[in-house]
Amino acid sequence: MWFDGKLVGMIALHYIDWKNKVTSIGYFLAASAEGQGIITKSITRLLDDLFNEMKLNRVIIQCAETNLKSRSIPERVGFINEGISREAQ
Repeated sequence: MWFDGKLVGMIALHYIDWKNKVTSIGYFLAASAEGQGIITKSITRLLDDLFNEMKLNRVIIQCAETNLKSRSIPERVGFINEGISREAQ
């Protein structure tokens, strides 16, 4: 992701399971770019493409339970917390 002409982060699909129409998203943002809505806007745009253009049925976001900033992003865009993977990152 670019912001003000600088590379500040990335969003990636970990895989696409075409049979079940599901994917998983990962993201990273530089601390200097936090708090500006960059990840939220980027994920919202990506979700639109995944559901409307690629016709996927499910998108998964996993993040560390203790990373409150990262956890707030899927909550902000309407994801539902379906559980905690114990002893996993």
